[in-house]
Amino acid sequence: MEQLLLLANEHRSLNVLMDDASWSSYGQVRALLEAAAQLLGGAEKLADIGEHAAIAAGSMPDSTGAMQDLGSPDAIFTQIGAGHNGITPLLETETEQCGAGDWIIRSRFPVGYEAFPELCWFNVGIDRLIPALFGFADIETVEETCLRRGDEWCTVRVTYNDTDSIGRSMSFLESRLQVSNSRLEAFQRTVAELVSADDLDTVLNRVIESAAHAARASAFVLALDPLPWSARSVYFQGLESADAHDVARRVLATAEGSGVDGGIAVDIVSTRRHYGKLIALDRSESIMAHEHGLLEAYARLVATALDSATALEESRRQARTAHALLNLSTALAEIATVEEMAVKLAQAIPLVIDCDRALVLLVDADAGFARIAGSQGFDSRQVIIGTGLPLVAEGWIGELRFHELDHTFGGQRSFMQRCGIRSMVSLPMMVDGTAVGILLAGVTSRPERLELNAELEQRLRGLAAQASTALRNAALVEQIRHQAMHDSLTGLPNRNLLMDRAEQMLARSRRDSTASAALYVDIDGFKNVNDMFGHAAGDQLLCAVAVRLMESMKPGDTLGRLGGDEFILLAEGESISDGADQLAERLLVALREPFHLAAVPSHPIELTASIGIAEGNRMTASEWLRDADLALYRGKTDGRDRHVSFVDEMQTAQIDRLQIQDKLRRAQSAEEFFLLFQPTFQLENRIITGVEALIRWRHPVDGVVMPDTFIPVLEASGMIVDVGRWVLREACRQAARWASIGWPIDMAVNLSARQLDHESLVDDVRDALRTSGLDSRALTLEITETAVMRDPVRSLQILTEIRDLGVRLAIDDFGTGYSSLAYLQQFPIDTIKIDRSFIDRISASDESRALVHTLVQLGKTLGLTTLAEGIETNHQLEFLQNEHCDSGQGYLVARPMTAPDVEALLSRQRAAGLSSGRSACRTDRQRLRHLDGSRSAGG
Repeated sequence: MEQLLLLANEHRSLNVLMDDASWSSYGQVRALLEAAAQLLGGAEKLADIGEHAAIAAGSMPDSTGAMQDLGSPDAIFTQIGAGHNGITPLLETETEQCGAGDWIIRSRFPVGYEAFPELCWFNVGIDRLIPALFGFADIETVEETCLRRGDEWCTVRVTYNDTDSIGRSMSFLESRLQVSNSRLEAFQRTVAELVSADDLDTVLNRVIESAAHAARASAFVLALDPLPWSARSVYFQGLESADAHDVARRVLATAEGSGVDGGIAVDIVSTRRHYGKLIALDRSESIMAHEHGLLEAYARLVATALDSATALEESRRQARTAHALLNLSTALAEIATVEEMAVKLAQAIPLVIDCDRALVLLVDADAGFARIAGSQGFDSRQVIIGTGLPLVAEGWIGELRFHELDHTFGGQRSFMQRCGIRSMVSLPMMVDGTAVGILLAGVTSRPERLELNAELEQRLRGLAAQASTALRNAALVEQIRHQAMHDSLTGLPNRNLLMDRAEQMLARSRRDSTASAALYVDIDGFKNVNDMFGHAAGDQLLCAVAVRLMESMKPGDTLGRLGGDEFILLAEGESISDGADQLAERLLVALREPFHLAAVPSHPIELTASIGIAEGNRMTASEWLRDADLALYRGKTDGRDRHVSFVDEMQTAQIDRLQIQDKLRRAQSAEEFFLLFQPTFQLENRIITGVEALIRWRHPVDGVVMPDTFIPVLEASGMIVDVGRWVLREACRQAARWASIGWPIDMAVNLSARQLDHESLVDDVRDALRTSGLDSRALTLEITETAVMRDPVRSLQILTEIRDLGVRLAIDDFGTGYSSLAYLQQFPIDTIKIDRSFIDRISASDESRALVHTLVQLGKTLGLTTLAEGIETNHQLEFLQNEHCDSGQGYLVARPMTAPDVEALLSRQRAAGLSSGRSACRTDRQRLRHLDGSRSAGG
């Protein structure tokens, strides 16, 4: 099997390939069959596979038994001829009965698909299989026509004779017994899986999985009437969510379930209630008639399981409510700030009462409004933490009340409509006879769920009582400790309190041998928010980030702010039961959601974060946070928006970085840096038109050090600005020298993000051109998408000033960053360099070929030249030539080389009668498009 998967270039697991519910594309099937034929010694061997290793092997006993229930091979061949081909529905199949036990089977592919011998032989085996299901042994198949020989159809004649009726009957009965045993085992497994499920969602997902094994349809939908304990009513497999919900809506809207085209729908009904429909979608009409009965039998079993699951869910909900109240009491007793209390309380409300959304409001009596302090079930477009709502003046402060959308007015109605709330209940939180907060619980459907009754009122008053006590305690604690132990902006624990909590957590971990983790969270590019929108917006964003992080926490976790945009999350127990990396991923996902700030109402703020994780016991809290900080540094270095766990090698790497940094400080004055040059060439004729300057470091002891080792250190330390200035001057000097001796070729120089941010960049470029005497049109500066998009507004200004000097600009590693087409049109770019990662995969990936085609066409549409990096094979070169990419770079033509080697290469090119010089791809049209800003205006 390992050899087979390797030969077929198949990356799916055996579990997926052996799952009858999974489907394969034409290309995947062909690769697997061709690989099998190679291993077995010929395509004809696949006939045995088709005859003995398909349905009759027992992998689908329900389907096998149901086909045998049809009574004869004739019945099955008739259904196949009617279009019910559940194994390879891509094939168009016709059948014709020529006599008793004599059938013609014709099949062909639609236009665009090619027949191949391995499938032909496999289908021959399938044709033999059908009579074999009924005990026939004297079976003959003859291929009469074939698509591969130019015929219109692949035609196979199947004949079978009942030469030994007693033997056939015995064989058939033996097969039926085997199938019955397999069906019983499958039934027992299904029952065991359903009744062992932990929750309703698990049961319903297993329904879909089992349905996919019961019938060969392309997709399945479980459309349920609203269940009291489940927010979901649609489960599906094999299609997109929107399509599944549309199918469910149409089917449930019709009494007969006729809302499905090209499929079947059966009722899921028990003696207790009707649950909905089980739908098998079959747009190719390949479901056989007998499978309708299979789905009906299975739906009855599902209904029974749902009866049990619903009853069990009722009891579990009661247990969860009690557990939630207990956890809430514990959490509120330990909480130090009002904000933390509000978040925990909002998270607990849907666990205690049947609601979809919850809010905790803190009343500001002097200002006359209530501030949103905690939310659950809302998105950031509906509710912004910290926003004030004028609810006090509208009479929401009072007794327990029920609010229905159709009977509310003014601000209440507007709020409910905006949040999609059909009904809600409100209850004040009282401290010493004064309302200090409001609990709100809302539902988006079935408003009767929140109509007041004795049980609901008791639960709400219990929540309010706990919250009131917690508010009183938190207010007292804050008065005493807030200034000393909490961050003044966010109210989170500051460094002092964090260190204390960290020491306590480490002590518990050592004492109880339990896991704990410190997560060091740093916002990527936070400085840009302050620069673009002001410090008020930055402060609101930090508060919103703090709340977003707290909403992702578990009771017992500690979140603190070290300062700036750095947060620490200390977690233990349930929070990291699935691993600290899973908690970190949840935090990253939460922070990617746009932030809607009151200071910037018309511009949602999108950001990412980097997280360093330190797990295990450390001697001190300082060491713990230091290790998390080192992991964070690695995450920033590797590209941001990610989490990285600390390993011991990072400590060593930090020491190595410091040592390299010390060596680099001396390298420039000691003239240890030097340049190599990698040629670029026109794709149509391989003529060298330019070079790219590449820095190298020759250390007196360590030898030549490659850029991957020292460039990140230069970037992190800021030394890249001085070193980059030297590279620019040296490259211009060399290009000017070549031009003076008759080789006027282009020179490309990379700019780092630090250089782009530095105020001296434009002056550095101007000085390099002036001192070298190089024609500015011969210089190209390359900058990555990521560097440009760190601050698009400032980048546009700097690049425009450089472009006004006559220097050309290129986007390096194009396609790997995150620039938008709108920004790309605004920037004064001449060239896009297609990243080598796409070129590497041209030979093996249709997606990569399509992407490269798109990038080249995008360049042409925008009037840009295109340059492909990393060309190493003739196949890559030919593909790019056919796509009309302008120029390229790679080992196929030339590796990075010294200046004398470049001169030798240009000499050989000239001797061969090929002219060199600046790229012929730079057209007058491309030069003129920048003169009057026509490009940014859409010209």
